[in-house]
Amino acid sequence: EKGKLLQQAQMENWEIGEIQKAFDSLQEENSSAEETSIQMDLVKLYERPYKPAENDSSVTTGLRDLDQLLNGFQRKELTIVAARPSMGKTDVLNHLALQAGQAGYLPIIFSLEMGRDSMIDRLIASSGGYNRLKMRDPYTHFTPKQKDKWIPSLTDLNRANIHIDDRAGLTVNQIKAKARKIIKANRELKPIIYVDYLQIIRPENPRDNQTQAIGQISGDLKRMAKEFDCPVVCLSQLSRDVEKRENKRPMMSDLRDSGNIEQDADVITFLYREDYYDKETENQNILELVVAKHRNGPTGTVTVSYIKDTGRLYNIDWSNHER
Repeated sequence: EKGKLLQQAQMENWEIGEIQKAFDSLQEENSSAEETSIQMDLVKLYERPYKPAENDSSVTTGLRDLDQLLNGFQRKELTIVAARPSMGKTDVLNHLALQAGQAGYLPIIFSLEMGRDSMIDRLIASSGGYNRLKMRDPYTHFTPKQKDKWIPSLTDLNRANIHIDDRAGLTVNQIKAKARKIIKANRELKPIIYVDYLQIIRPENPRDNQTQAIGQISGDLKRMAKEFDCPVVCLSQLSRDVEKRENKRPMMSDLRDSGNIEQDADVITFLYREDYYDKETENQNILELVVAKHRNGPTGTVTVSYIKDTGRLYNIDWSNHER
Protein backbone atom coordinates (compact mmCIF):
# COMPACT_ATOMS: atom_id res chain seq x y z
CA GLU A 1 0.00 0.00 0.00
CA LYS A 2 2.88 2.35 0.73
CA GLY A 3 4.26 1.59 -2.72
CA LYS A 4 0.98 2.63 -4.31
CA LEU A 5 1.00 5.81 -2.27
CA LEU A 6 4.49 6.69 -3.47
CA GLN A 7 3.48 6.06 -7.09
CA GLN A 8 0.46 8.32 -6.66
CA ALA A 9 2.59 10.98 -4.96
CA GLN A 10 5.09 10.91 -7.82
CA MET A 11 2.39 11.14 -10.49
CA GLU A 12 0.58 14.00 -8.74
CA ASN A 13 3.76 15.77 -7.55
CA TRP A 14 2.82 15.77 -3.86
CA GLU A 15 4.77 17.82 -1.32
CA ILE A 16 6.64 15.96 1.44
CA GLY A 17 4.05 17.03 4.02
CA GLU A 18 1.21 15.49 1.99
CA ILE A 19 3.14 12.23 1.61
CA GLN A 20 3.88 12.02 5.34
CA LYS A 21 0.25 12.75 6.21
CA ALA A 22 -0.93 9.96 3.89
CA PHE A 23 1.58 7.55 5.47
CA ASP A 24 0.38 8.51 8.96
CA SER A 25 -3.25 7.85 7.98
CA LEU A 26 -2.29 4.46 6.54
CA GLN A 27 -0.40 3.58 9.72
CA GLU A 28 -3.42 4.51 11.85
CA GLU A 29 -5.67 2.27 9.72
CA ASN A 30 -3.27 -0.66 10.01
CA SER A 31 -2.82 -0.21 13.76
CA SER A 32 -6.56 -0.61 14.37
CA ALA A 33 -6.22 -4.35 13.82
CA GLU A 34 -3.30 -4.72 16.25
CA GLU A 35 -3.53 -6.34 19.68
CA THR A 36 -5.57 -4.19 22.08
CA SER A 37 -5.62 -6.41 25.19
CA ILE A 38 -3.70 -4.98 28.16
CA GLN A 39 -2.56 -8.41 29.41
CA MET A 40 1.02 -8.13 28.12
CA ASP A 41 1.26 -4.57 29.40
CA LEU A 42 0.36 -5.79 32.88
CA VAL A 43 2.94 -8.57 32.72
CA LYS A 44 5.63 -5.97 32.03
CA LEU A 45 4.54 -4.06 35.14
CA TYR A 46 4.70 -6.98 37.61
CA GLU A 47 8.06 -5.96 39.09
CA ARG A 48 7.55 -2.20 38.98
CA PRO A 49 7.10 -1.65 42.77
CA TYR A 50 10.05 -3.91 43.61
CA LYS A 51 12.88 -2.34 41.60
CA PRO A 52 14.25 1.20 41.20
CA ALA A 53 12.78 3.31 38.41
CA GLU A 54 14.81 3.36 35.22
CA ASN A 55 17.12 6.35 35.02
CA ASP A 56 15.99 7.12 31.49
CA SER A 57 12.26 7.28 32.30
CA SER A 58 12.31 11.09 32.38
CA VAL A 59 14.48 13.93 31.10
CA THR A 60 15.91 16.31 33.70
CA THR A 61 15.23 20.03 33.43
CA GLY A 62 18.40 20.84 35.36
CA LEU A 63 16.24 22.83 37.78
CA ARG A 64 15.96 21.02 41.10
CA ASP A 65 12.55 22.29 42.21
CA LEU A 66 11.02 21.90 38.74
CA ASP A 67 12.26 18.31 38.54
CA GLN A 68 10.67 17.64 41.92
CA LEU A 69 7.35 19.08 40.74
CA LEU A 70 7.24 17.43 37.30
CA ASN A 71 9.63 14.51 37.79
CA GLY A 72 11.36 15.80 34.65
CA PHE A 73 9.95 15.69 31.14
CA GLN A 74 8.07 12.47 30.44
CA ARG A 75 7.95 10.38 27.28
CA LYS A 76 4.89 10.90 25.05
CA GLU A 77 4.06 14.20 26.79
CA LEU A 78 3.67 17.68 25.27
CA THR A 79 4.91 20.56 27.43
CA ILE A 80 4.03 24.15 26.54
CA VAL A 81 6.27 26.94 27.90
CA ALA A 82 4.47 30.25 27.38
CA ALA A 83 5.37 33.88 28.05
CA ARG A 84 5.24 37.40 26.71
CA PRO A 85 8.12 38.55 24.44
CA SER A 86 11.51 39.19 26.11
CA MET A 87 10.58 37.19 29.20
CA GLY A 88 13.32 34.59 28.55
CA LYS A 89 11.58 31.80 26.62
CA THR A 90 14.46 31.00 24.27
CA ASP A 91 17.00 31.10 27.12
CA VAL A 92 14.85 28.62 29.05
CA LEU A 93 14.66 26.37 25.98
CA ASN A 94 18.45 26.51 25.54
CA HIS A 95 18.98 25.71 29.23
CA LEU A 96 16.64 22.71 28.99
CA ALA A 97 18.33 21.44 25.82
CA LEU A 98 21.81 21.80 27.36
CA GLN A 99 20.78 19.93 30.49
CA ALA A 100 19.20 17.13 28.46
CA GLY A 101 22.26 16.80 26.24
CA GLN A 102 24.65 16.77 29.18
CA ALA A 103 22.50 14.03 30.75
CA GLY A 104 23.00 11.85 27.66
CA TYR A 105 19.82 12.54 25.69
CA LEU A 106 19.44 13.72 22.09
CA PRO A 107 18.15 17.33 22.08
CA ILE A 108 16.61 18.33 18.74
CA ILE A 109 15.77 22.04 18.44
CA PHE A 110 13.53 23.48 15.74
CA SER A 111 14.22 27.22 15.82
CA LEU A 112 11.63 28.67 13.45
CA GLU A 113 12.33 32.29 14.44
CA MET A 114 15.99 32.67 15.45
CA GLY A 115 18.83 31.77 13.07
CA ARG A 116 21.25 28.93 13.71
CA ASP A 117 24.26 31.19 14.40
CA SER A 118 22.34 33.23 16.98
CA MET A 119 21.11 30.07 18.69
CA ILE A 120 24.63 28.65 18.85
CA ASP A 121 25.97 31.94 20.27
CA ARG A 122 23.29 31.81 22.96
CA LEU A 123 24.13 28.20 23.77
CA ILE A 124 27.83 29.08 24.10
CA ALA A 125 27.01 32.05 26.34
CA SER A 126 24.79 29.90 28.54
CA SER A 127 27.21 26.98 28.64
CA GLY A 128 30.31 29.09 29.34
CA GLY A 129 28.70 31.91 31.31
CA TYR A 130 29.73 34.55 28.75
CA ASN A 131 28.15 37.99 28.48
CA ARG A 132 26.33 37.97 25.13
CA LEU A 133 27.15 41.59 24.38
CA LYS A 134 30.88 40.91 24.83
CA MET A 135 30.59 37.83 22.61
CA ARG A 136 29.99 40.08 19.62
CA ASP A 137 33.71 40.94 19.74
CA PRO A 138 35.41 38.45 22.09
CA TYR A 139 38.88 39.35 20.81
CA THR A 140 38.45 42.86 22.24
CA HIS A 141 36.20 42.30 25.24
CA PHE A 142 37.14 38.90 26.68
CA THR A 143 39.54 38.74 29.61
CA PRO A 144 42.49 36.32 29.37
CA LYS A 145 40.64 33.99 31.76
CA GLN A 146 37.55 34.00 29.54
CA LYS A 147 39.66 33.28 26.48
CA ASP A 148 41.34 30.38 28.28
CA LYS A 149 38.03 28.66 28.93
CA TRP A 150 36.66 29.28 25.41
CA ILE A 151 37.82 25.95 23.95
CA PRO A 152 36.70 23.93 27.01
CA SER A 153 33.28 25.63 26.74
CA LEU A 154 32.95 24.63 23.08
CA THR A 155 34.06 21.09 23.95
CA ASP A 156 31.43 20.82 26.69
CA LEU A 157 28.76 22.13 24.32
CA ASN A 158 29.82 19.66 21.64
CA ARG A 159 29.35 16.78 24.08
CA ALA A 160 25.70 17.80 24.52
CA ASN A 161 25.09 16.58 20.94
CA ILE A 162 22.47 19.26 20.22
CA HIS A 163 20.89 19.36 16.76
CA ILE A 164 19.38 22.60 15.39
CA ASP A 165 17.10 23.07 12.37
CA ASP A 166 16.50 26.79 11.81
CA ARG A 167 14.30 26.65 8.72
CA ALA A 168 11.37 29.05 8.95
CA GLY A 169 7.78 28.16 8.15
CA LEU A 170 7.95 24.44 8.83
CA THR A 171 4.78 22.39 9.25
CA VAL A 172 4.54 19.74 11.96
CA ASN A 173 4.88 17.06 9.29
CA GLN A 174 8.14 18.64 8.10
CA ILE A 175 9.34 18.82 11.71
CA LYS A 176 8.50 15.12 12.10
CA ALA A 177 10.32 14.19 8.90
CA LYS A 178 13.52 15.95 10.00
CA ALA A 179 13.31 14.64 13.57
CA ARG A 180 12.84 11.12 12.25
CA LYS A 181 16.09 11.37 10.25
CA ILE A 182 18.06 12.69 13.24
CA ILE A 183 16.66 10.02 15.55
CA LYS A 184 17.43 7.28 13.02
CA ALA A 185 21.04 8.50 12.75
CA ASN A 186 21.42 8.51 16.56
CA ARG A 187 19.64 5.32 17.56
CA GLU A 188 21.73 4.91 20.72
CA LEU A 189 20.29 8.13 22.24
CA LYS A 190 16.79 8.86 23.49
CA PRO A 191 15.42 12.05 21.87
CA ILE A 192 13.70 15.12 23.24
CA ILE A 193 12.28 17.67 20.78
CA TYR A 194 12.09 21.44 21.34
CA VAL A 195 10.15 23.87 19.10
CA ASP A 196 10.48 27.67 19.11
CA TYR A 197 7.65 28.60 18.76
CA LEU A 198 4.06 27.35 18.29
CA GLN A 199 2.39 30.35 16.61
CA ILE A 200 4.87 30.41 13.70
CA ILE A 201 4.59 26.74 12.81
CA ARG A 202 2.99 26.69 9.36
CA PRO A 203 -0.45 25.03 9.31
CA GLU A 204 -1.04 22.12 6.93
CA ASN A 205 -4.22 23.79 5.69
CA PRO A 206 -3.58 27.45 4.79
CA ARG A 207 -7.34 28.08 4.70
CA ASP A 208 -7.73 27.50 8.44
CA ASN A 209 -8.22 30.58 10.60
CA GLN A 210 -5.63 31.23 13.32
CA THR A 211 -7.57 29.50 16.10
CA GLN A 212 -8.26 26.42 13.95
CA ALA A 213 -4.63 26.30 12.81
CA ILE A 214 -3.21 26.53 16.34
CA GLY A 215 -5.63 23.84 17.51
CA GLN A 216 -4.53 21.52 14.72
CA ILE A 217 -0.85 22.23 15.35
CA SER A 218 -1.05 21.58 19.10
CA GLY A 219 -2.83 18.29 18.41
CA ASP A 220 -0.20 17.32 15.86
CA LEU A 221 2.59 18.10 18.36
CA LYS A 222 0.95 15.87 20.96
CA ARG A 223 0.61 13.06 18.40
CA MET A 224 4.29 13.51 17.49
CA ALA A 225 5.28 13.03 21.15
CA LYS A 226 3.31 9.78 21.24
CA GLU A 227 4.61 8.54 17.88
CA PHE A 228 8.27 9.17 18.73
CA ASP A 229 7.80 8.06 22.36
CA CYS A 230 9.65 11.15 23.58
CA PRO A 231 8.96 14.48 25.31
CA VAL A 232 8.09 17.46 23.11
CA VAL A 233 8.63 20.95 24.55
CA CYS A 234 7.13 23.83 22.58
CA LEU A 235 7.36 27.55 23.31
CA SER A 236 4.26 29.70 22.92
CA GLN A 237 3.37 33.38 22.89
CA LEU A 238 0.81 34.91 25.25
CA SER A 239 -1.83 37.44 24.27
CA ARG A 240 -1.47 41.17 24.99
CA ASP A 241 -4.26 40.92 27.55
CA VAL A 242 -1.56 40.23 30.15
CA GLU A 243 -0.35 43.82 29.83
CA LYS A 244 -3.83 45.22 30.56
CA ARG A 245 -4.00 43.77 34.07
CA GLU A 246 -2.43 45.06 37.27
CA ASN A 247 -1.27 41.55 38.16
CA LYS A 248 0.69 40.49 35.11
CA ARG A 249 1.33 36.89 36.10
CA PRO A 250 -0.02 34.83 33.18
CA MET A 251 -3.19 32.75 33.34
CA MET A 252 -4.62 30.02 31.12
CA SER A 253 -6.88 32.53 29.37
CA ASP A 254 -3.75 34.39 28.19
CA LEU A 255 -2.67 31.60 25.84
CA ARG A 256 -2.65 33.25 22.43
CA ASP A 257 -5.04 31.78 19.82
CA SER A 258 -5.32 28.98 22.34
CA GLY A 259 -7.50 26.65 20.27
CA ASN A 260 -6.92 23.25 21.86
CA ILE A 261 -3.56 24.05 23.52
CA GLU A 262 -5.03 23.74 27.00
CA GLN A 263 -6.60 20.40 26.07
CA ASP A 264 -3.64 18.89 24.17
CA ALA A 265 -0.78 19.87 26.48
CA ASP A 266 0.15 17.60 29.36
CA VAL A 267 2.07 20.40 31.08
CA ILE A 268 1.64 24.17 30.67
CA THR A 269 4.27 26.41 32.28
CA PHE A 270 4.20 30.20 32.25
CA LEU A 271 7.28 32.40 32.69
CA TYR A 272 7.14 35.59 34.75
CA ARG A 273 9.78 38.14 35.81
CA GLU A 274 8.82 40.94 38.16
CA ASP A 275 11.94 42.92 37.19
CA TYR A 276 10.67 43.08 33.59
CA TYR A 277 7.75 45.24 34.71
CA ASP A 278 9.26 46.89 37.81
CA LYS A 279 12.88 47.95 37.35
CA GLU A 280 13.13 48.95 41.03
CA THR A 281 11.90 45.67 42.51
CA GLU A 282 14.01 43.80 45.04
CA ASN A 283 13.41 40.62 43.04
CA GLN A 284 16.13 41.25 40.47
CA ASN A 285 17.27 38.34 38.26
CA ILE A 286 14.41 36.14 39.49
CA LEU A 287 12.36 34.01 37.09
CA GLU A 288 9.13 32.31 38.10
CA LEU A 289 8.07 29.14 36.29
CA VAL A 290 4.35 28.84 36.96
CA VAL A 291 3.17 25.28 36.29
CA ALA A 292 -0.53 25.99 35.67
CA LYS A 293 -1.42 22.59 34.25
CA HIS A 294 0.09 19.20 35.06
CA ARG A 295 -2.10 16.40 33.76
CA ASN A 296 -0.42 13.70 35.84
CA GLY A 297 0.73 15.58 38.91
CA PRO A 298 0.66 18.74 41.05
CA THR A 299 0.82 22.34 39.89
CA GLY A 300 2.83 25.10 41.54
CA THR A 301 5.41 27.84 41.07
CA VAL A 302 9.16 27.27 40.87
CA THR A 303 11.55 30.19 41.36
CA VAL A 304 15.04 30.24 39.86
CA SER A 305 17.82 32.74 39.30
CA TYR A 306 18.03 34.06 35.72
CA ILE A 307 21.02 36.07 34.49
CA LYS A 308 19.82 37.82 31.34
CA ASP A 309 23.31 38.88 30.18
CA THR A 310 24.40 35.25 29.80
CA GLY A 311 21.03 33.50 29.50
CA ARG A 312 21.94 31.20 32.39
CA LEU A 313 19.47 29.72 34.86
CA TYR A 314 20.50 28.67 38.37
CA ASN A 315 18.89 26.81 41.23
CA ILE A 316 18.33 28.94 44.31
CA ASP A 317 19.72 27.66 47.61
CA TRP A 318 16.68 28.18 49.80
CA SER A 319 18.68 27.50 52.98
CA ASN A 320 20.04 31.04 52.60
CA HIS A 321 16.74 32.65 51.56
CA GLU A 322 13.29 33.18 52.95
CA ARG A 323 10.68 31.54 50.73
